[in-house]
Amino acid sequence: MSRMRVASVAGWTSAVLVMAGAAQVPVTTNWQRIRYPPVTIPGTAREHLTFLVSSGGHKTGPREEPSHLRLDVMWVARDGVPRPDVISGAQAVVVKLHTADGKVVTRSSSPDWVGVGNGGWTTWSLISTFPWSRNALDEAWFEVRAAGQAWWIELPYGFARNPNAAEVLDQGRDVPRFPATMQPLGAGDILVPWLAVEYEIGRIHNGALLSVSFSNPFDARTSVVSYREPPRQVGPDTSRQNLDTPRVAVGLEAAGRTLTSRDLARRLSDDRHTRTDDFTFDRTAGLLTGRAFGTVTVSIDGQRYGVRVPSSLFAYIHGRTDPENKQWMAESR
Repeated sequence: MSRMRVASVAGWTSAVLVMAGAAQVPVTTNWQRIRYPPVTIPGTAREHLTFLVSSGGHKTGPREEPSHLRLDVMWVARDGVPRPDVISGAQAVVVKLHTADGKVVTRSSSPDWVGVGNGGWTTWSLISTFPWSRNALDEAWFEVRAAGQAWWIELPYGFARNPNAAEVLDQGRDVPRFPATMQPLGAGDILVPWLAVEYEIGRIHNGALLSVSFSNPFDARTSVVSYREPPRQVGPDTSRQNLDTPRVAVGLEAAGRTLTSRDLARRLSDDRHTRTDDFTFDRTAGLLTGRAFGTVTVSIDGQRYGVRVPSSLFAYIHGRTDPENKQWMAESR
């Protein structure tokens, strides 16, 4: 993984969290993945599992896979190293999905772990797919049991529904809560928080590939990532980026409110092909009621691109269930 050079940019560019009517822009609704911190496999000293939630099957056609919610349980090792006995075989890991409407769905998975090698290392994945849950702004949790341990993988509310379904509002619920099927938690159960939700906007006007990620442990943060592919022919590398141009701004439109945000930093990868712009937003406390949607707008030198997101990604303390609970994994407290 490339190291990153960091530059503080306070006062360089204005980013505004706008919740009001604005000019129409092309809007992305499909999110790609949700990332989580690694967890330690019980009975091992340095072996870890990593969880990745993804959204797939949104293309139409007779040969396309059905639209679905997916969880990958992943383990990485050098080529030829066998999996620990406690996770060997598909049946050694139990995966279920719990939703706010009281439903518990057992996974439909690959028959065994699937390995993909790269540079002397293999990433092994146990893939579980689930149909989308009801069209509501529900919180949801994956239950993963292996090696005598139970991990509960949090999905921010609004991410168990099909992102292509018609939007719904929910003025009757505010902060996320545990589904009844999770209560009470086992004494040794571990709650695993989501770190970031990623949306891929795709290729934009200047030729770069644009993606946006969101985090909301208490206050909302957004990272705008642009990647320029290196040239395929010998000659000067004109794809390298810099920290000064283009100018980047971020906005969000919903519920008739306007909140100011702050730019935190710009970062370049060592090869200068990837640039990341970080923003944080003022709190929405007292300004929003219930659960809703907003449109995040990324402006690059005045060209605008939109992403439609549920308020679990930007409303104050809507990003994590019961943040004071002692069963959150220690690294996230």
